[in-house]
Amino acid sequence: MNMKKIAALFLALIMVLSLAACGKKDDVEVTKEQAPANTEEAVKEQAEQILRYGVMQSPGSIDPTNLKDIFSYEMVRQSYNGLTDRTPEGKTIPGLAKSWEVKDGGKVYHFVLEEGVKFHSGNELKASDVKFTFEYAIDPTRDGGGGSSFLSGVVGYDDVMDGKTKELAGFKIINDYEFEIEFTEPEIYFPDYASVESLYIIEQAAVEGKGENWWETMTAGTGPYKLEEFSLDEKTTFVAHEDYFKGKPGLSRLEFIVVPEEETAMMMYQNEELDVIGAPWGQLDIIKADESLSKELVEYPIADATYLGMTQSLYEPFKDIRVRQAISLVISPDDMAEKIMQDTVYPLYGVIPVGFSVYDKNIKALEYNPEKARELLKEAGYDANNPLPPITLSYVPMDEDNAVYIAEQLKQELNWEVKLESPDFSALLSDLLDRKVPFYIFGSTASYGDARSIMYTAFHSEGRRNFSAYSNPNYDKPIDEAAKLSSQEERGKLYLQAEKALMDDFACVPMYSSKAYLLVKPYVKDMKISGLGMDIFDTVNIVK
Repeated sequence: MNMKKIAALFLALIMVLSLAACGKKDDVEVTKEQAPANTEEAVKEQAEQILRYGVMQSPGSIDPTNLKDIFSYEMVRQSYNGLTDRTPEGKTIPGLAKSWEVKDGGKVYHFVLEEGVKFHSGNELKASDVKFTFEYAIDPTRDGGGGSSFLSGVVGYDDVMDGKTKELAGFKIINDYEFEIEFTEPEIYFPDYASVESLYIIEQAAVEGKGENWWETMTAGTGPYKLEEFSLDEKTTFVAHEDYFKGKPGLSRLEFIVVPEEETAMMMYQNEELDVIGAPWGQLDIIKADESLSKELVEYPIADATYLGMTQSLYEPFKDIRVRQAISLVISPDDMAEKIMQDTVYPLYGVIPVGFSVYDKNIKALEYNPEKARELLKEAGYDANNPLPPITLSYVPMDEDNAVYIAEQLKQELNWEVKLESPDFSALLSDLLDRKVPFYIFGSTASYGDARSIMYTAFHSEGRRNFSAYSNPNYDKPIDEAAKLSSQEERGKLYLQAEKALMDDFACVPMYSSKAYLLVKPYVKDMKISGLGMDIFDTVNIVK
């Protein structure tokens, strides 16, 4: 189980590349039965509406333009807002912008801001703050976060990055509440990008000239909670932003308390010193077997996909679809999910993660059929006398048990010698990006609320993380066509078409999509968790 804990942390850190939000229709809402409280302290806590959330470490930053880790994302969500927002189902909806209009075939967006939105300072949100945020996010002299990639198509982006100017030429302020953004090419996904945490809006007057660590003493957002105190490795405390434009938050106080050790966090949770914690992976079996704790366990999907990749240009047999199909027929995602990862993941039969609304719940697993696999290899020219050439399977430590299973299956069923190699993560990622790895286990995590964030990036012929240099016109075409459509529903149909083309070509072997777990006290009400993790706590309240 310790390996599963490593897996969860690793996946969460990848998720911050950017964790914008898609979600799934059966999102989790925590609304449990009322629990009694009979102490003076509990009565006081109820009146003050305090939520105590146990986290493993302090955030590396609470600056939306410079997010460092999963803890940064969780806290930024409580204090800031984007131009757009998302529903738990992954639909893009108005946020700070109450409306937007697409012009010139998607090359220009006209945004209209909500009026009267107050920053934590009390100042009103203006179009100039949005412009400042975007220019601040791509300032080449700063240690910026992930927002820059979402703005790379804006007219003038290259000039800012080259240090020729500090202003985005494509951002035109019309008045205090209206502005236009011009792109070099049609950018149909920008409203989705605008809901990403790394593009959340900050107040120019609060931040400008304050250095890089201003976030340690204040929040400069419009969100439901504002920073009261940041104490490194101890606690980060937020209080309600009474002027929140969506209504007064449910909590008066929100405390993220640092508890590095799982056992300590569990003890504090059971003693009601913490109200919410990440469920300890090493104790999941105990929790599920416990009559009380099992009712407080909340499971939700992380929108990621881990798969077995095959680089055809680096290993000649992979060019034969019969070989790729044979490999797929002797590897069972169900066995890996159930027997190896002990149901802490969802088995994956395609490449669209469980956390997406477009995920096909009716997709079926490929039939496990070693006999047919051997027949296919024989047709391709490989048998006991002429086995497949030896190969090395590369993987990150969290997938060691899966790698052993895969190597054993391929040896037992196909007489194929597969060596195992688990290099340093940074070294492996570098080699993958350079397309130097023939056979590997790796994953991709959504960076915004559309399946394209994985499907284009990981498998399109021009995808920047297409580690296997895969190229298939039958896959690329629907992905490219989807980029021309503004309707998420219509794009979803094309994504399913592309997924089928990928699976029909046996381009990879899908393995799993991740789960995450929380323990939530019964008196914590109205906390929603969608497909890419924790939403804001603006509606949460404590009923004891």
